[in-house]
Amino acid sequence: MFRLNGGSGDPFGDPDGFGPPEEPEKLKIHWENLTSLRYWFGSLFSGIGIVIAVTILAALVGWTLPDWLIQALFFGFIGLALFGGLVGRRYWCPHCRGMVSQGATVCRHCGREFEI
Repeated sequence: MFRLNGGSGDPFGDPDGFGPPEEPEKLKIHWENLTSLRYWFGSLFSGIGIVIAVTILAALVGWTLPDWLIQALFFGFIGLALFGGLVGRRYWCPHCRGMVSQGATVCRHCGREFEI
């Protein structure tokens, strides 16, 4: 038998014992971020920055960019930045709504204790 997991006897690669791998966490969407101006301005500036960078690069190479490509880059990177702000796993203080690290019990922003 061929072993791909470093020679342990577990076919799933678990060094502590047998069993299937743990299920990955489901994607969580943080809809409350849509009300945050930080994400809207961040996505807007990322779209503008990508368009400026691509335009400068195209000018250096000598290409002419069509308007539809510039618009697609602009709105595509706005959407990508907004999507990045909406998905993932985050932990928020229930008192001040400041972002805290995983497993924290005291907020570094307001100093209050909480449970995640």
